[in-house]
Amino acid sequence: MGELLLQLRKDNMKAMKEHDTLTKGVLSLVISAIALAEKEAGHTLEKNDELAYIQREIKQTNETIESIPENREDLKEEAQKKLVLLSSYFTKAVNRRRDSSDY
Repeated sequence: MGELLLQLRKDNMKAMKEHDTLTKGVLSLVISAIALAEKEAGHTLEKNDELAYIQREIKQTNETIESIPENREDLKEEAQKKLVLLSSYFTKAVNRRRDSSDY
């Protein structure tokens, strides 16, 4: 199990305990996608491969935001929160990878 996947699962448990449905839903989606890919591949995914799933979700969320009608601010706001959450995980993972490659 990759480092990112472990962090996602830990944060998902925290979100469940705090009854944070948005975070739980987003993290569960990403965890499921990465876990399925690992199962299909038969091995732990590399960091780049794990990040690809987060990037894909970011792209899909951006597309969703663009397709939401102007009069549905509630949906837009929720999608924006999802985008912020996904972006924060992507940024942290990239920075962690960059910092570890400096040594």
